[in-house]
Amino acid sequence: MRGVVLVVLAVLGACSSGPSQPRSPLVGRGAPAVAPSPAPSIRWVDNGFEPAGLPAVATDGSIVVSADIAGDGARGNPNLRIVVRDRRDAEQRSLLVLGPDEVDRMFDTQGAVPELTDRIAEGNRLLADLHTRHALIPLEALTIDRVRMAHGAEQELPPAERRRATGEHLVIDWSAGTLSVTNDDRQVLASPVPAAWSPPDRPTCSSCPQACHHEPFFASAWADVARSVALVTITYTGTDTCWEPDAELYVISW
Repeated sequence: MRGVVLVVLAVLGACSSGPSQPRSPLVGRGAPAVAPSPAPSIRWVDNGFEPAGLPAVATDGSIVVSADIAGDGARGNPNLRIVVRDRRDAEQRSLLVLGPDEVDRMFDTQGAVPELTDRIAEGNRLLADLHTRHALIPLEALTIDRVRMAHGAEQELPPAERRRATGEHLVIDWSAGTLSVTNDDRQVLASPVPAAWSPPDRPTCSSCPQACHHEPFFASAWADVARSVALVTITYTGTDTCWEPDAELYVISW
């Protein structure tokens, strides 16, 4: 995953690959002198990471911080990278806590080795510093539509059709190549879906006529309506012969 988590972004406005430009950080909403507590954090629990207070947005809406976790294909090795993105979805900073290829050397019979413990502590120091400077606020999770009504009964949507995320006031809809965001029944964004969301087809093998095609869809989404920003996780369909790419997180602002 580019930088998982967390983060599966979809919200209003223009992302870095979109045609329109998002507004600058919100005027009059600067970070307070004392950041609200607690700061976001990460910890190792059982066989994976447990982020708290993430993803989050700066009080002035200028950055989004996420804990990105890659799917790692069939292995499914634990991993985590802390990523800071601006409103245009440009990565400003990242810190690798654990890569999927590092797992074998980061654990012994006693558990996590000191290097991993130190990396987790470094990640928490970064989050605390970001919280002090930006007063981070957790984004609210949206609900991904996974069923539809057909003949009076609920029918599960196939993954490739899970392209609608909803909250109390917000609807993010991705259809016919258009990304739209509606806030309290008022459309605040209508933009072409960024090309980066759809990976190009690739050959199954060097001599195979068939191509691997991966349909993208929403796996998760979060938003802050007051700060006109959202984060969405885009994931992909795959098969035993065409493994899906890692999920990607994207910021959208309006």
